[in-house]
Amino acid sequence: MVSWQRYPAAVYYSVYLQRGTTTLFQTRTVRRSAVLPAHLALRPGTYHVVVRPAIPNDAGIILGPAIFRKTVRL
Repeated sequence: MVSWQRYPAAVYYSVYLQRGTTTLFQTRTVRRSAVLPAHLALRPGTYHVVVRPAIPNDAGIILGPAIFRKTVRL
């Protein structure tokens, strides 16, 4: 499980789990935390978790810059 600080203007958060340049898991959540699904089997290696807030503007909803980054080594 990962959790992050609230971003005041966010209507939801996009959460990514990446290994190298490959995104292994992506989800949207209105909560300030996310849990990987149990069926996702991770091999030993280095993974990156990135969270970006979805921010409303005149053009609709855009993803802002990353507000949370974490490197995980298994």
